[in-house]
Order: sequence, then structure tokens, then C-alpha cells
Amino acid sequence: VDVVHVVEPHPDPAPAAEEDGGEQLGEAGF
Repeated sequence: VDVVHVVEPHPDPAPAAEEDGGEQLGEAGF
């Protein structure tokens, strides 16, 4: 999951926060 951040670095903190939320949901799904 962390690899996604490396592949798509976001300069804006807002979109980065959105991705973090999505990752948390994904982890919960697992």
C-alpha cells in the first residue's frame, strides 16, 4: 500500500490525506 505513495507522490496534503483514508479502508477490508 505504501508503494502507491512512492509511485504517485502528491505535493498537496489534501489529496494525500484522502489517499490515506482510502488505504485505511482497504486495510480494514483485508
